[in-house]
Amino acid sequence: MAGCVAEIPFKAQHSGIKVHPCNYNDDGNPQLCGSAPANQHESGVTRFIVIVAFLLVSTLTVSAITFSLIWFSLRQQTPTLSLDSLSTPKFDTSDNYTLTAIYDIGFTYNRANCPWKIYFEEIEVSVFYKSYILARETVQELLWLGMEREKSVNAMIEDGTQWFSGDPESQEIRRDREKGMMSFNVSVRATVIYEGLWWKDNRVLVHSCSDLQIAFSNTSATGTGSLIGDVPRNCY
Repeated sequence: MAGCVAEIPFKAQHSGIKVHPCNYNDDGNPQLCGSAPANQHESGVTRFIVIVAFLLVSTLTVSAITFSLIWFSLRQQTPTLSLDSLSTPKFDTSDNYTLTAIYDIGFTYNRANCPWKIYFEEIEVSVFYKSYILARETVQELLWLGMEREKSVNAMIEDGTQWFSGDPESQEIRRDREKGMMSFNVSVRATVIYEGLWWKDNRVLVHSCSDLQIAFSNTSATGTGSLIGDVPRNCY
């Protein structure tokens, strides 16, 4: 029994880590592959995607801001109208069948931007006493806005309005005329053409100037009247 050697079974303790060799050295021993190059490659791709996305978003943002600024500064805007003067060199209510009057009206078209040319094909001016039309005339002067921001127009309207002394409107006009004070409304209707580099657009502009108080030099049936209050006045 002394010559017998007992063999004790040996069980190797293995950890849970699995090793996969990918190379062998000159002695035939396996060598492990490093995983760092794969991680670096994935990191580089991610960084490239982030940079491209950032540049794309920045380009779109700058383009949107630039387009908005150009649109707000060059967009087609409707000209505004202001009344500069109004007078009645003649306003005769002595006749029972005809109201004879002359209206001298001055107004100015204004616009905020100048990229587009605006041609005024026709300008029609109407004078009202409340809702009762007294006179209407078409301005014969050719008008257009090139690079100017404003253009002034003068309309001289002479008209003999047919009426009857028994009408409620004529009686009311005569009463106000005898008091030496009357209120008029002026309407300006213009047919215009907007012209750009490669396009045209037709529009109809209508402005109303309301509650224009006229004071007459005397209270008789004949006489002159002039606008009271500050000018210019904005028309809407």
